[in-house]
Amino acid sequence: MLAALALAACGLPRDPGGTLDRVSGGTLRAGLIEHPPWASSEAGSPTGVEVELLESLAEDLDAEVRWTTGPESELIDALELGELDAVVGGLTGDSPWMSKAAFTAPYLATRMVVGVSAGESAAVDLGGLEVAGSAVARAGVG
Repeated sequence: MLAALALAACGLPRDPGGTLDRVSGGTLRAGLIEHPPWASSEAGSPTGVEVELLESLAEDLDAEVRWTTGPESELIDALELGELDAVVGGLTGDSPWMSKAAFTAPYLATRMVVGVSAGESAAVDLGGLEVAGSAVARAGVG
């Protein structure tokens, strides 16, 4: 009994709406925000990194995905109202929607690399950003 109470008191993810049970073997209602390469709807067919992740989850749940495409505000509102089960589209941790939806843990960290041709000036104002440089030799084509 004490173990059950301890587990109930900790911050384990909860599914008060029974979404997992409803979606398993059924339909996963997903919103798609156009934001390549994370999610896009080319020729009416959803594509992108997050689309593949969600479709893989649906496959594991033996569920079909029913996609709805739209702007962030409408899709997040639909998610909050329980009209959608998930939304994909490159949302980040600094999103204004953090208070309306539960976000996954980050799954990608990126860095930007800028290069210039040999002999060219690399004088660019980077506004106080941390910069690391390296030299890369280019092989000649003969």
